[in-house]
Formats: sequence, C-alpha cells, structure tokens
Amino acid sequence: MRRWTISSLRVFSFAALVSFVCSAMVCGQTARHPEERPEWKAFYAKQAALRHRATEALAAEDALEKVDACKGAGDKAALDACALRAFESTQRNYVDYVRAIGALLRLKAPAGEAPPPVPATPINETPPDAGHSLDLAEALWVNYRQSQCSALGDYDWGGDIVGAAVLDCRTQLTRRHIHDLANLYADLWH
Repeated sequence: MRRWTISSLRVFSFAALVSFVCSAMVCGQTARHPEERPEWKAFYAKQAALRHRATEALAAEDALEKVDACKGAGDKAALDACALRAFESTQRNYVDYVRAIGALLRLKAPAGEAPPPVPATPINETPPDAGHSLDLAEALWVNYRQSQCSALGDYDWGGDIVGAAVLDCRTQLTRRHIHDLANLYADLWH
C-alpha cells in the first residue's frame, strides 16, 4: 500500500484543480462560442452557399443589363425571338434570386444559444414566417408585372412590335424588381 505524503497530496490536489479549471474553461469556451460547434458551422456554410447563389444571379442580371442583345435584330420575328430570350434569361435570374432570398429567410439557426442577438417577441407570439410572406408578395408582384405589361400591349395594340414591347416591359420591370429586392433584403448579406 502506498503512503500519501503531504507533498504528493498537494501535487495531486493541484493537478486535479488544474484539470477541473481547464475542463471548465473548455466547456465555458464552447458555451461562449457556439459558432464553433459543428451545427453552427453547417448553418453558416448553408448561409454562405445561399448568399453565393443570390450574388451569382444578381451578377448575371447585371451583366445582361449592360448588353443590348436585340440591337442587331432585323425583322419582327428576330426581334420577338430576341426579346423572348432576354426575358427568359432575366426571369431565370429573378427566380434564382428570389429562391435564394426565400431560403435565407427560412433558414433556421441551430437550437440553443444563438451567436447573433435574437429580437424579443411578445409572450405567446410566434415570429412571422418571413419566407412565406415573401412568397405571397412575389406572387402579387408577378400579377402586377403581367397586368402592367398587358396594359402596355393594349396601348400598342396593332403595332408591329407589340410582342417585343410586352416582353421588354416584363424584362425591364423584372430587372428593377431584382434591384428593389437587393435593396430591401440587403441585411441578409451581412
């Protein structure tokens, strides 16, 4: 049987104390820095991927805006085909951009302590579903765009380029709306 001396007990006690303090510091560090946990890393990676997708859609639309793709279209058929291609490209960018915003709005932080401060909500009130609200707003906006450009087509009724004019209207309104969304949801990129 080993005999414990005062000095060996002090060393043992000191080692136990150091071990306890170090483990408490590591546990405390984990609690103070939840963004270092795997679930937070996955959350931030998903956020970054969605932001990248939205940024790509916005950059693609900015590049399309700088090019007058229909400048060389000679006849009505060529102009109509060109206007259709321009609208379809802008529409794809719009859909990609809105889907990325919606996904960011729907992205839920991992349970537990959240690194960013969470705004307080009144008791017994759940926060609104911002993604669903965006979907509703965008459905209304698409109806507005359709009505506005149809009204333009009615005004130009019988003209040679009414089809291209309506498509150009949709393209221009969609481009403006993409930029409006970029301004409205700018906080999603911080």
